[in-house]
Amino acid sequence: MHAHAGLVATITWLDINTWGVQPALLPLVARHTTRDGSLGSEVLQYLTLLGSLALVLGSIVPIVYKSRAVGRMVVVYTLAAAVVYSAAVGTFGVWDTPAGPYVLVALLVCARFIESYAMTMCYVIVVERDPRRARDVMFWGFGIFKQCVLVVCTLVTTLS
Repeated sequence: MHAHAGLVATITWLDINTWGVQPALLPLVARHTTRDGSLGSEVLQYLTLLGSLALVLGSIVPIVYKSRAVGRMVVVYTLAAAVVYSAAVGTFGVWDTPAGPYVLVALLVCARFIESYAMTMCYVIVVERDPRRARDVMFWGFGIFKQCVLVVCTLVTTLS
C-alpha cells in the first residue's frame, strides 16, 4: 500500500477540496461578485452547473488522452482553486467588476476539470502499476478511505 501513498494523498487533497471546501465557499464566492448587496445567485448557478459539467468531462477525457503529470496538475488545480477561494473573502477587490464573475467561473471550471482528470488518472496509474492487486488497492486503500473523507467533508459542509 505504501507504493500508492502519494496517490492516496493526492486523492484525499482533491476530495477535501471538491466535496468539502468548494461547496461551503461557493455561496461566499458568488456573494462577492455583486455590488448591489444581492447574494449573487445567478453566478452561483453558473459556478455550480459549469463546475459539475467540468467534473464529468474531466472523468471522460482520460479515455482518449492519458497524462502521467498528476503532480503538476494538482499544483495548477491548487493555484486555480486558491484564487477562487480568495474571492470568498473578497480579496483583490476585482470580483465585483463586470469581468470578475466570468473570470471566477472560468477558473473554477478549469480547477474542476483538472481535479476530475487528475483523480481519474490516479486510479489509472494504480491499475497500470499492478493490475492483479488493483482491485484490493482500490477497494481498501482508496475506496474505504475516500468514503471516510467524504463523510467528514459532508459533515463540515453541512455544519458550516
